[in-house]
Amino acid sequence: RTSALSQVIFVCLLSTGFAVDRESISIKNTLDVKPSYMTKINHQHPSIETFKLLHSVTVDSGGNTNDEARGIAVGPDGYVYVSGYVTSVGNGKDIWLAKYDENLDFIDSVIINGPVDGDDEGYTMAFDDQGFLYLVGYMTEVGTYHSIWLGKFDLDLVFQEDWTLNGSEYDSDDGYGILFDDISNRLYLAGTLHEENQGANIFLAMFDTELNLIDSFTMDGPVSDTDKARFMAFDESRHLFVNGSMTQDVTDYDIWIGKFDENLTFIDDVVIAGPTTEEDKGYGIVCDGSGSVFVTGTMIEPGEGYNIWMAAFDTDLNLEDSYTINGP
Repeated sequence: RTSALSQVIFVCLLSTGFAVDRESISIKNTLDVKPSYMTKINHQHPSIETFKLLHSVTVDSGGNTNDEARGIAVGPDGYVYVSGYVTSVGNGKDIWLAKYDENLDFIDSVIINGPVDGDDEGYTMAFDDQGFLYLVGYMTEVGTYHSIWLGKFDLDLVFQEDWTLNGSEYDSDDGYGILFDDISNRLYLAGTLHEENQGANIFLAMFDTELNLIDSFTMDGPVSDTDKARFMAFDESRHLFVNGSMTQDVTDYDIWIGKFDENLTFIDDVVIAGPTTEEDKGYGIVCDGSGSVFVTGTMIEPGEGYNIWMAAFDTDLNLEDSYTINGP
């Protein structure tokens, strides 16, 4: 639900050492309203499939302020975990992490307000094989704007520990993606880090499960402007593929895909520029067992706004196929 004044968090289920404040969050279960439906249009065939909305819930922090859900995952215990932020008077945006059962009945939540009552946001999460949850985002700290933030929780949402990093340039440093590798028992983080005279750099980091930093990698694009790493995936050969964006000299903000070994040693990358000089962004990425890397993002085409973009690459980052969808 969106209005000119506020946004509320909306979660739905379809068929086919910080202050914790639960009293300020209003949980609204919308199961008693008229059933909603979502329609999937198959662009290859004229058939239309209809998905029935089974359950939904909205979370409103009150005060006509913005609240957003950014990440969702099913934990090893079978419960649904949702991350994002809620806005509270005097604190700005606060990191929000919640737990629901399979019917989206509320179980618990935690709110994390950083040390200076500035904006703090949670993005995506990962689970290790010992029953811990890792949430990545950003936090405003003393003397900084945004610092990359990584937090560790147990499955009861009890805070364990966290880690932050602020670049050498006073600007917005953000963590977007987090990946747990059960082979090496390591965590991989993707985000953006501002360094002096370089703008926002692609940033990758590797941790053990106690949040000790093992190694990191930064990459400054050719024009030292805005470069971001967002999400990651391993292939069967233990190569780490990363999707994001990089600013180029002529084509401006373009989709970037990088290839690394498991120790964050750079191997190769590719930049995909759309037909205009407008913003093109890379987001999701997944590897299959047959040697393909699938990515998603947005691409602006002439006379159109942001289009859905999907593509397939081989593991040498050769483009195999791509597809764009322009909404109605």
